[in-house]
Amino acid sequence: MARSEKFDIGKNVPIWIGRGEGKTANEALSSLYATSQIKLYWGHIKAIVCSEAILKDKNALRQAYDAINRYHEVRYNILLFGTKESFSEILSQKSLLYLSPLDTIMDTPEETYEQRSSIKPQYGYKNIAELNEKGRMIILPTLSIKKQVWQENKKEKTMFKIDGAFAMHEHQLVGWFSEDDLKGVRWFIKKSKRVFVNIPDNEKPAGALVLTKPRHRIQPLIEQDKARFNLYIEVRAAVEEMIDVTHQSRQSFY
Repeated sequence: MARSEKFDIGKNVPIWIGRGEGKTANEALSSLYATSQIKLYWGHIKAIVCSEAILKDKNALRQAYDAINRYHEVRYNILLFGTKESFSEILSQKSLLYLSPLDTIMDTPEETYEQRSSIKPQYGYKNIAELNEKGRMIILPTLSIKKQVWQENKKEKTMFKIDGAFAMHEHQLVGWFSEDDLKGVRWFIKKSKRVFVNIPDNEKPAGALVLTKPRHRIQPLIEQDKARFNLYIEVRAAVEEMIDVTHQSRQSFY
């Protein structure tokens, strides 16, 4: 259920989940009409989450995505995600403070990305452009459910986290990479807003930097009939923290 003018913070917001089945994507979506008590409007869709199984099936993925994009109410600026979690867990996930489910990483990832630029959100129009380019690879963020971070009245509350991404090339799944595997990608995205880095990046950092506005240059080289590349990265940095390494211990904040 979306936001409303009468919405009160702290009031439990209901989540409704419909399940459609069919031999094709259109048949599955249309099967919901039989039990829906009101007219369904597909123009409200903000995100599509794909299972690992459909990403592995090149033909099924192409057919499903083609069917969804042909429907006149569905827009191109929808978000795309992959997941290894069950759909019932993903779709029933709630936000902080009982805000609308629209106020989560699945529907508004830009707000989190501005504070922590790790894996960039992927949109439908970008997906279409890059899937049709043979030299391009899609980085499809994966949604997971994180425990043991947030609590409400000492009761554990699960929250969304983007823990990695599926890599796809020409509608074919190449593999899954963790967030740590993809740390280098953020330096090649001009829209990276804020990257936090310990200096040095080990168990005893002496300080911390916040890096913004990355710029890069790639210089190709041919050596002994093999292609090699020199990468030049330039970023702006601000000192976020200075640490006394002689009295250092692991910090926790609540």
